[in-house]
Amino acid sequence: MTPHLPGRFLVVAGAAAAVAAVSVSIYLNPPSAVRAQALDDRRMRALQQMNFAIRNYYRAHQALPQTIGDIEKHNGLSPRLDWTDPVTHRPYDYGVVGKNSYRLCADFAADSETAENPNAMSIGKHHKGHDCFEEDVSNGE
Repeated sequence: MTPHLPGRFLVVAGAAAAVAAVSVSIYLNPPSAVRAQALDDRRMRALQQMNFAIRNYYRAHQALPQTIGDIEKHNGLSPRLDWTDPVTHRPYDYGVVGKNSYRLCADFAADSETAENPNAMSIGKHHKGHDCFEEDVSNGE
């Protein structure tokens, strides 16, 4: 029976190490945090798509759309995408701020660690809760 003791010890030690590794992984990245990050990523992609569509509309009409629905009325400018929050299913906030500026807002589950794509537009880092990004179509034209 003694010859099998080292093998059993290795199996038990390996199983304990695997359980510890999984436990640490779950502790460091709980499923709820991973899900919240994935939802915030979807929100950011939607806002970036909206930003792109608004800029396309502005180039075509030399004016900002009064509502996001105005973009959808003009075929060929933007494919209809899902511009609603993945949890509440409410549309993201859009509002004209000035002749060349507008605001896009969403409710985020957590603060972002880094800007999603800082070279693409000013929409990048966000804060937990209701956060807005003010854009100016005269920038980057």
